[in-house]
Amino acid sequence: SQALAASVRSHMDVLAGDAMRGRGSASPDEVRAANYIAGELKRYGIQPAGDKGGYVQTATLPPDAAPNGAGTTVNVVGMIKGSDPRRASEVILLTAHLDHLGVRAPVNGDAIYNGADDDASGVCAVLELARILGSGPKPKRTVLFVLFGSEELGSLGALWFREHPPMPMKNIVANLEFEMIGREDKAAPAHTLWLTGFERSNLGPTLAQ
Repeated sequence: SQALAASVRSHMDVLAGDAMRGRGSASPDEVRAANYIAGELKRYGIQPAGDKGGYVQTATLPPDAAPNGAGTTVNVVGMIKGSDPRRASEVILLTAHLDHLGVRAPVNGDAIYNGADDDASGVCAVLELARILGSGPKPKRTVLFVLFGSEELGSLGALWFREHPPMPMKNIVANLEFEMIGREDKAAPAHTLWLTGFERSNLGPTLAQ
């Protein structure tokens, strides 16, 4: 729909715009991107599930992984509590990573690595799911919207989240991670969905149906 396209374009213009300076891992620009995402989740009526009643979860980086001496990265965590008392303890994760490569060696005179496809496109998908789910009937299961920091440094934000989840990890029944959906893969037909981990659950066959 036109409303969907306009919303996606609005998010993309912010996240992948030059002003965000490529959302470098564990950088002030990553924090600015996280704050923007948190603001959008709040606007969509998604409850905060990060640190201290907010949307942002701050992760401490290993000393050998911290670029330029930056010792923290940030995740953004929002939640819709499930409406079914029997299913509300079951959690579905909808995730993407919010960081990219930042400012590096220029390519054709441009030093900002904007990261529209990797992975502002995935962040847009999660934000749109939050917007749509937040405006309709609550799902039976609890849904967590999680945007990870410092994926480009080795999924460090995701690893921190795994060790510091807002609820027990055993409650998570599925995780859909959206990655690089903004550009067609020339090795595959148009509109092809690549699913890593197809064989690990019944989610793959369900999506195929």
